[in-house]
Amino acid sequence: MPRVWIVVLGFFLAGLTGLGAYFLPVFQTAATSTAAPGALPNLNPIEPPTQPFTVLLLGSDDDSKFVPDQLNTQSMILIRVDPVSKQATMLSIPRDLWVQIPNQGWGKISWG
Repeated sequence: MPRVWIVVLGFFLAGLTGLGAYFLPVFQTAATSTAAPGALPNLNPIEPPTQPFTVLLLGSDDDSKFVPDQLNTQSMILIRVDPVSKQATMLSIPRDLWVQIPNQGWGKISWG
């Protein structure tokens, strides 16, 4: 019977060693990271916008089927923000929408 306990103790110690090796980087990162002593001062304060403005959000993914220098936009969203009414309006632009591209003719909007 003592031999069984030695084997069980060996597995238990091996499991603890594995857990320690797995969590050691987490504990080291937590021990060495430091919290910011305080917020940095805003060196260039700006006034919040008072007029409506529009932003174009473009998104792509890291798809291996594309040539690295010729990535197409996967999603396009036009956002209009009105700070007075505190409303934002979003318009999703289909990536297969055909438009006239300057100096190239007609093509998908994601090609432009």
